[in-house]
Amino acid sequence: MRTNPFGRRFFGKLLSQLGRDGNTELQSCVEESLEERNLFESVLRSLPDGVVVLDGAGKVAYMNRAAERFLGRRHRDIWSRILFDEVGGHPALGEIARDIRKGYAARGRAVVVEGRVLEAETTPLLSPEACFSSETKVEGTLLILRDR
Repeated sequence: MRTNPFGRRFFGKLLSQLGRDGNTELQSCVEESLEERNLFESVLRSLPDGVVVLDGAGKVAYMNRAAERFLGRRHRDIWSRILFDEVGGHPALGEIARDIRKGYAARGRAVVVEGRVLEAETTPLLSPEACFSSETKVEGTLLILRDR
């Protein structure tokens, strides 16, 4: 099992250390960022759709509870592993993987995972610099899974 090195424990230790060092300005900034992260995570956790964020190499960076349920895998067990190596069994997953590598968006593809028919959508995640530049750099992929 792999764990995210920047999970809750990490931020708790960081905040404690900043408090001991007397760096209250940075401590406040980290606390605010952590509150925003927790809110964002609560929203994603409560969605009925599965949400999977893949990095540029196709490795799992985030999965919400619905995605865990749909895929039959826990986030902490496949974090930082290539999703399509971990979850297979349907040709459409291979097509989606190819689309992701090319940076294409895919809409409404039916996939069967763990005996369940799901609708899959992918959206490339562009680097923040892409908003201010003519160059497009894909940093990862957002995969949404819906129960049909």
